[in-house]
Amino acid sequence: MKKRILVACCGNRLMRDDGVGSFVAERLLKMNLGKNVVVVDYGISGFKLFNDIIDFDYVIFVDTVKSNQEPGTICRFEIKREDIETANPNNAHKLFQISFHEIDIESVLSLCKAIGFFPEKIIFIGIVPKDIEPGIGLSREIAVKFMDLVNLVRDEIKNLREQ
Repeated sequence: MKKRILVACCGNRLMRDDGVGSFVAERLLKMNLGKNVVVVDYGISGFKLFNDIIDFDYVIFVDTVKSNQEPGTICRFEIKREDIETANPNNAHKLFQISFHEIDIESVLSLCKAIGFFPEKIIFIGIVPKDIEPGIGLSREIAVKFMDLVNLVRDEIKNLREQ
């Protein structure tokens, strides 16, 4: 049986480069990625992501990433179960920090781990933003790297399908 792959694109289109995940989802949804691949533009709806993630074997997150690297730098890393702290009621306040994403990816994964479910493989693909101030549209630095980001996600899907 083919493994199910979720491409979880996150971001806020009203905050310039922070919306890159949403734009990636829009582009990927126009591609034939296979029946076992689901692309979702979660925007800032982290709680919906938590609800959906348990139905998938592999998850690819697409979002901006905080880094000291140059804007437009694309980062890819794997997130392992042991990298994530298990959520517990005593530190719940840490899980729900105010952010543009309702609940952040690490908190979603922490909650997944706490309920005993963690995807077989999780990959994060992000891009260092230039501008995350209110506004619409990507900065030039992100726009010129946009298709590189889309192609990296597409290649990652292909690699996961071949496993």
